[in-house]
Amino acid sequence: MAVFDRGRRIELVASDMDGTLIHEAGGLPSAHAIELIERLMDHGVIFVAASGRRQVNLERLFAPIADRIGYVCENGGFAQFRDHRPMIREFEQDDIEEICRLGAEHACQALIEGPYTSYAPSSDTDLLRYMREEVGYEMRAIEHLEDIDEPIIKISYFVDPARTKSVCEFFQREFEGRFSVMTSGPIWIDLAPEGVSKGSALRDLGRTLGIDVANMLAFGDEANDRVMLDTVGHPYLMEGGNPELRGLNDRIRLCSSVEDELERLLAETEARANA
Repeated sequence: MAVFDRGRRIELVASDMDGTLIHEAGGLPSAHAIELIERLMDHGVIFVAASGRRQVNLERLFAPIADRIGYVCENGGFAQFRDHRPMIREFEQDDIEEICRLGAEHACQALIEGPYTSYAPSSDTDLLRYMREEVGYEMRAIEHLEDIDEPIIKISYFVDPARTKSVCEFFQREFEGRFSVMTSGPIWIDLAPEGVSKGSALRDLGRTLGIDVANMLAFGDEANDRVMLDTVGHPYLMEGGNPELRGLNDRIRLCSSVEDELERLLAETEARANA
């Protein structure tokens, strides 16, 4: 449990979605979470949805407040706050071709992400159906990589959960020093350009908004949250999250409920405002 701390000054709160703020496949943030976020924003605290998902998907999740919050999408490949210029980090074309080819050789289906559209080969009918019907993505089926006419900021391998760990370790060795490779749940392995992460995106947003990472708080649960939780001054790991992240740094705290911690932060913020 977090300690009530009137001295800490939080200017930005970031939260992962799946397994952190959302606990069911296809679920939504709770109405209580939306209310707490809105009240914190009324006190000047910025909220950022930090996810492997696309912005349009996140905007649907936060529909009541979508135009007030910030977004770190595709594990940091795309970041934006309101009308500020978006920050985009993309793959080179040759890298995209290599990643997709090696993935296919190891029986991995590739979900290819641009800032505004998601793509998969037309032959991957199961993946296209899953993303459209189960995840709610608007997918575009392609025949060739050349059919994509926007920057590619993330590529995800869709794998059998029994193989996720071993396949991830293989590609971490294969692409060491070139790309970031991490799991983002039991069936996904995410690849991004080297140095791209939710943490680097939050640092960049902080520079744009004049907020030091020491005054940021973040919630996460998986390997794709590692850099974010190691970057911010106040990191929270979900109790059911990846055990490898426990002890990541001397600041990290375990958290059973994002809403509970937001309530504590709101109480601190209101007490400071009324002092």
